Amino acid sequence: MPCALSALRQANESAEKLRVLNPKDMDVLSEFGSSLDGLAESQARTLPRAQALDLVSQALTCHEQVLVQAPKNVGYQVVLTAHYRTLARIHQTWLQPAEAGVAFRRAKTIQPDNAQVLYQVARGFAQCAILVGRKDAESTAMGEAERLKYLGESLDTLSQAVEKGFTEVQALEKSTEFEPLRSDVRFKKLLLDLHGNQTTRICQRRLVSCAVSPGGL
Repeated sequence: MPCALSALRQANESAEKLRVLNPKDMDVLSEFGSSLDGLAESQARTLPRAQALDLVSQALTCHEQVLVQAPKNVGYQVVLTAHYRTLARIHQTWLQPAEAGVAFRRAKTIQPDNAQVLYQVARGFAQCAILVGRKDAESTAMGEAERLKYLGESLDTLSQAVEKGFTEVQALEKSTEFEPLRSDVRFKKLLLDLHGNQTTRICQRRLVSCAVSPGGL
């Protein structure tokens, strides 16, 4: 870990020097923002909260400036989304599901058609639901309502991910974050639909393979 942190700091120092030399280069600004993000997440458990949040805030500012100049650049969108997910994970580290939820919702709005981003955000909402239980030792009606809210957001976002092309059914089955949803009817249907789609794709590939082979079917 010390070696990794040292490498991140060196990368940040190099990126900052380049930013000073090339203040109008959006790629350089993007790289600087990413280096700040890496430092923030790697030290989330050891830095004072204000300092960790300041690093992520600077990273977000860098990429929001970059997107103003290139709003349709998908690469920049991906990185900005990643920064908001970093912010959310840092809040989760501090057992702050409400603040994490806000960051996950922001990430979702940046790339609403990206299936992989939607899947990761759905995982994030499910983690927030788990954190509500850890945060409140006694299960209160308010706490249960908050937990159900995050589970609902997780399911809604997961459905959107599938609509946008998410197909990794094995990842969905193995992800422990979705454990509270296993008994939900909508979640079970999503799994069945994904399995059905996977079977259909396998059959289609086999048919194509047979059709192009010398012997045909």
